[in-house]
Amino acid sequence: MRLEEIRPEGLTGELRWTFDRLALPLCHPTVDRLKPSNVFMFKQLCKAVLRFERLELELEEKTEIYESETRNGNQIKSRPEVAQYNQAFRDVRSLANDFGMTPAAERGLSGAVQMGFNFADPKSPEGFMT
Repeated sequence: MRLEEIRPEGLTGELRWTFDRLALPLCHPTVDRLKPSNVFMFKQLCKAVLRFERLELELEEKTEIYESETRNGNQIKSRPEVAQYNQAFRDVRSLANDFGMTPAAERGLSGAVQMGFNFADPKSPEGFMT
């Protein structure tokens, strides 16, 4: 039910499916990492995941290298898609880390609980500090 509330309007096809697939565990009440204020960045994560998956599929079909005949003879070169694939992976990893979706980020979130503010009563002896 929370996923329905948080999903932005206008998502269609693969983007909607990816959003739902990734957002579902983050919307669970015990995890609660996806808030309305950060849905825009989560949508960017979903787009990066789609780009990464498309490039991965393309590289599986074509292979990562190709041969080129130049004036110096045959050369083996890396496809331009490899650089795009690597950048897409860095984007996914960075954004996933922001949402606590990597093991290291999850350990950091569970270990460091932020203390809430506890303001003293203004009439108490500690009140001069507020």
